[in-house]
Amino acid sequence: MDTSPLGRTAIEEIRGRFDQDFKEGAVRLVRETGRPIAQVARDLGINEGTLDNWVNADRRSRAEGNGVLSEDERAELARPTEQPVQASELAIHSSELPVQPSELPTQSSVRRLFTTFGYLVAKQGATAVLGLAYLAVATHLFSARDVGLAAAASSTAFFLGAVGALGIPLLLLAELDSLPAAVRRVTFSTGMYISCLAVLILSLATLALSPFLGNSLRIIGANSTTAALFVIGSVATMGTFTFDNVAIGLHRGSVQLWRGSLTSVLKLAIVGVLVLVGTRTAPGLLFAWALSLVVSFVFFPMLRLEPTRPAKGTSAIGWHSPAATACSPSSTTSLICRSIPSSTSSE
Repeated sequence: MDTSPLGRTAIEEIRGRFDQDFKEGAVRLVRETGRPIAQVARDLGINEGTLDNWVNADRRSRAEGNGVLSEDERAELARPTEQPVQASELAIHSSELPVQPSELPTQSSVRRLFTTFGYLVAKQGATAVLGLAYLAVATHLFSARDVGLAAAASSTAFFLGAVGALGIPLLLLAELDSLPAAVRRVTFSTGMYISCLAVLILSLATLALSPFLGNSLRIIGANSTTAALFVIGSVATMGTFTFDNVAIGLHRGSVQLWRGSLTSVLKLAIVGVLVLVGTRTAPGLLFAWALSLVVSFVFFPMLRLEPTRPAKGTSAIGWHSPAATACSPSSTTSLICRSIPSSTSSE
């Protein structure tokens, strides 16, 4: 709405007084938006005292509960004022309101917030308890050297995941739920491929530089089995980072709870099997770590991401091929650009 002096002058030339629709609309504007009377009066180009009288008359009428105005109140609403504005100028766009209706918290959104929080706490608690059990078994039944090598490998994988994530897990956490359901699956897959590829490159570079990065990484890099398990575990760690962020972003907190719990239980179970068969080595611990992470992706269907439909003239095989999707520059660029407007608009 044009509230400049030029706009008001043009309105004054059209009419010399307010009509009933305008007055009722001005009162409704104050009542329904909660904006201060002074601000609304300034925006509409009328006297603050005049609008205050209208609002008070409306409040008294509503307090009585019969919706009928007194004679004095009718006279106040009917009295001409000095600032004419067309009733049609009262049209207010939703974007002009201080608080959008969709931004108001609802009971369901609050419940969903606490449910997600509960799942996060449950996952932390479950993995902490199972992690302590694993640590107790490993430290009592494996040598300090083997436990140290396994710890060095997992710690390095976490560091590489933090560096190689490129912000993709957080981007998916914030924006995936706002994208159309039809493109969520391919967006998730593309983000997963990019971040995992970055960690794959970093893990290979780490192995190449392992002779200069300390004794633990040097020992891991010198053995082909431990080196391969380190690379697999590092990439799988990055995958779980992305997976869990997507699960939270889509309000599927139970999925990341089950995935984390399965990883911890499976790692503990594999270590137990290794002890029973007499394989108490560092490669055994690395195998338990890497395999448990990879198997935990069995919960991917629980994300309930819709398969992307092929466009007309596109073969189903080519469309649904993850490698083709990830390696297509135009597809990847399109997905990234599609996410950017959603991110900027939310700010």
